[in-house]
Amino acid sequence: IVHGSIKGCDVLISDDGVARLSDFGLSRLLEDSQSTTDTGVKGATRWMAPELLLEYSAQLSYASDIWACGCLLIEISTGKPPYHTLKMEAQVMLEIYKGSHPLRPGGFPDKIWELSTQCWQNVPQDRPTTTLLLQQVQTLLEYSESVRVYTRNVLEHR
Repeated sequence: IVHGSIKGCDVLISDDGVARLSDFGLSRLLEDSQSTTDTGVKGATRWMAPELLLEYSAQLSYASDIWACGCLLIEISTGKPPYHTLKMEAQVMLEIYKGSHPLRPGGFPDKIWELSTQCWQNVPQDRPTTTLLLQQVQTLLEYSESVRVYTRNVLEHR
């Protein structure tokens, strides 16, 4: 399944702390032989992969969801949406058009930043697979005290 609009407000946390992805309104089921879906592109600009904004015949793909996951890592860790310093969507689109990525927040852990930037590769095929991304996130959560401390501090100061 390609979700097509991954962002923080689509992640629900259960009482026992399990995160679940919601809002599958733009999602599409892909056949095993497909890697993209033929659908009009919609979604939230701040989490949208550049190819979805810049290409006339853009298609949702696993890679576009991975881009959004990189933005989600920033959002979850800081409590702020990507490009939060930009007030207008047109400004965000211009930054994406110029090849810019969300700015690194002060004190942001190196490991999360490295993972986010892997997700933001301009060539979709260069982004991690969903399996690799999951493995890397699990490793971060298991072994990185700085990630846990940083995230805990963000949550406490919301």
